[in-house]
Amino acid sequence: MRLQDIKALTFDTGGTVLDWHSGFRDAFAAAGQRHGISRDWAALANDLRRRSMQAMLNLGEDGPPAYNFDEAHRFCLEALLIDEGLETFDAQDRQAIAWDAPHRFDAWPDVQEGLAALRMNRIVASFSLLSYRLIIDSSRRNGLVWDAVLSCEGWASTSCCQKPTGGRQGGYSWRLRNA
Repeated sequence: MRLQDIKALTFDTGGTVLDWHSGFRDAFAAAGQRHGISRDWAALANDLRRRSMQAMLNLGEDGPPAYNFDEAHRFCLEALLIDEGLETFDAQDRQAIAWDAPHRFDAWPDVQEGLAALRMNRIVASFSLLSYRLIIDSSRRNGLVWDAVLSCEGWASTSCCQKPTGGRQGGYSWRLRNA
């Protein structure tokens, strides 16, 4: 395939575009500081992300999804705090980590300029497990402009949330040629 034949690009927004690690790490550190607690906040950020991703994989396989990524962040954080003996983190801390931090994630430094350049000649879309609200909030905060936002949250069939089983992946067909 030639580069000029590519008409659309999709970006997995969660890690490719947004720096989730620093956002969660800093939110944990701020909560810890409020309570005079010191931990390996980077490791806790990684653990929260791992748990949240695990909660999302194959979601909807046996029926309609019961929650979205925002809710997965919340209940995974609750379990993590219990496992780590951090029940002292109060409702304000939990809100800051599970909701405020992800909805304020920073984009990587070159993303805004890069997306703008790519949009000059191609359709550029966010394609993500993240909730619509998280993508919209973080995109607005970072000045990111998408031609489309595709979230597994809005799909009647959540096959995009399932682990690939082999064969052709991403087998979605968009009409991209002029009529």
